[in-house]
Amino acid sequence: ACVGNDTGMLQVAAACGTASLGLFGGSVPLNQDTRIFPLSPPGNVQHGENRMAEISVDMVIKSLRSLDLP
Repeated sequence: ACVGNDTGMLQVAAACGTASLGLFGGSVPLNQDTRIFPLSPPGNVQHGENRMAEISVDMVIKSLRSLDLP
């Protein structure tokens, strides 16, 4: 699995067939690729300035586990 923010490398990983957890704190989550699973900060406002810091390591680990990847 690949974990990354909204960058080209996240897109490359997904294009190569790798299930990817996309961290979207500063941008709108992508939904064009079924291999990118978006993770946004908690709350009603899902993106904005300085929101990436609100995505905790625990949130990332829990999200990865919930993907049930091999």
